[in-house]
Amino acid sequence: MDEERFKNLSTMQMVLQHLPEHLYIRKEGATWVEDASLGPGVAELNPQRVVWALDKKWQFKVERHGFAVASDLSGTAHSFVGANVNAAITDCGAVNDIPSRQKQLSGYMCASRVEYAHNLCVTQPFCPTYFSQGDLPGPNLFLQFWKGTLTQNKLSVAWIAETKKRRGPTEDWPNKMPLYCRGCSEAVNDEVYRPLKDFQHANQSQMWERVIALGMERMCTACVQKRVRKTQTLQQKYGAEGKEHGVKGKTFGERGKCWSEVAAKVNCIVCKKTLSESCFDAEQLAKWRKLRYVTRDANILNCSEAPLECLKYGLEKT
Repeated sequence: MDEERFKNLSTMQMVLQHLPEHLYIRKEGATWVEDASLGPGVAELNPQRVVWALDKKWQFKVERHGFAVASDLSGTAHSFVGANVNAAITDCGAVNDIPSRQKQLSGYMCASRVEYAHNLCVTQPFCPTYFSQGDLPGPNLFLQFWKGTLTQNKLSVAWIAETKKRRGPTEDWPNKMPLYCRGCSEAVNDEVYRPLKDFQHANQSQMWERVIALGMERMCTACVQKRVRKTQTLQQKYGAEGKEHGVKGKTFGERGKCWSEVAAKVNCIVCKKTLSESCFDAEQLAKWRKLRYVTRDANILNCSEAPLECLKYGLEKT
């Protein structure tokens, strides 16, 4: 079963559903030969059964069956300072961990060991503000000293002041985790951050999927409610039967065409036309409305009268 799945594999990794009979480990550049049929630098590894105890009296035993493979290239972030590696697997902590300057430095040292981003594997999502803890005091003060903007007499005082600075809230975390809000930022034409508690999510288990993973499309609860109210207002204005332009749209044709019972309009950024919903994929439109709110711009729909390129969806501007 796993062999068939492996033949059709389209990703860089796969979780096996069954334990292999053997593993063959290849060491690049090795000349030793363990088995002539395998070639140089290839060793056969068989599964092992290991038993250990959780207590000193060995009353609570634990048994594991698998391959005892350990990488000899692992180490701490500081042990790889100055090293260049072809690929790396790094862990910057969980998404709800409290970030700090020390963690930021460790994450930077791990992420900068490889030359290309596609050769770096991050084991789990980390805090959005992980790399936003400000300049590190050591390199920053050292640079100021050599530029002459900071004298040696004031260096120790500046060091003490910098190391005592607190970088953001640490109590009631992650409820106070600062997150970018698109709605608030667009309103003031500047980046605005709100605490996690200001965003819609039922519990911490949904924090990543419903809030943090939205990235630049993230909106706080207040902004979402504003968008919903605006949508309802526009739906009432251009609502059923095009009331403002006559029952069944006498002037504008049967059922009001331009002011139809369909409240929303779709603005195509490819053909530059305002089209009815019939020109778009109904299933995608319904799914997008459910997940992304009808007034939010998104690049997911395809206009049937234009090339299959990214289009922007939104209500008709008033």
